[in-house]
Amino acid sequence: MSHASLKRRLTALTPPAPVPSAASPAFVEMMLGLPPSRPGCVLTLSDARSRSLRIELTGVASSEVTVVARSLWEAMPCSP
Repeated sequence: MSHASLKRRLTALTPPAPVPSAASPAFVEMMLGLPPSRPGCVLTLSDARSRSLRIELTGVASSEVTVVARSLWEAMPCSP
């Protein structure tokens, strides 16, 4: 068998290499049907007696959360 004959057979049996398409995206967003989440946080305050207060803030800017947290931290303690 000649080299040309072997090359033809090999080419006929081997599928052509895939042609690269345009550059694939670097980021793909998946929409899962979930409602968009709003910014917010949960503040949990507790005292020495294990009493606690949970404050959940939603739809609030981080600067406003900082103001609330700072005012609670600097507040005078309540009487027992």
